[in-house]
Amino acid sequence: MFEERQRWVPCYLKTSFWAGTSTTQRSESINAFFDLFVHSKTSLKQFVEQYGCALKFKAEKEFQADAESFSKLVPCVSKFPMEKQMQGIYTMAKFKEFRDEVVGKLYCDIIQWDGGKIYHVKEEVKITEDFYKTVYFIVEYDSGLCECKCSC
Repeated sequence: MFEERQRWVPCYLKTSFWAGTSTTQRSESINAFFDLFVHSKTSLKQFVEQYGCALKFKAEKEFQADAESFSKLVPCVSKFPMEKQMQGIYTMAKFKEFRDEVVGKLYCDIIQWDGGKIYHVKEEVKITEDFYKTVYFIVEYDSGLCECKCSC
């Protein structure tokens, strides 16, 4: 019966529209976004109309973020030229994410070095706003191939 499901399932579901159904956990942010516009009782016609509203809403939010990025400046946390460059390219929200990564690398220490090929690295990883976890990695660098391998 399961093998033949493509024949019998459609007759039970042909009158159902699944607007209220969520996708996998990986897509929680997009589910939350569409929850503003559709619900379990939304018809297909309403969904199409609301989809247009959702796209318009998203475009407006992006425009506001761009405008805010041009009028305000998030300060750099380092003197790295790369950070200064990204400050001028990214939106404020994306630059804050990048800046958090830079801060994470500032608190990354080499605790052992084996002649230039293998590095034992300790990093303080931000778990929540108030909690950091110490994580240890082994990074192997092959200068001949210009490759890095990490145990992370």
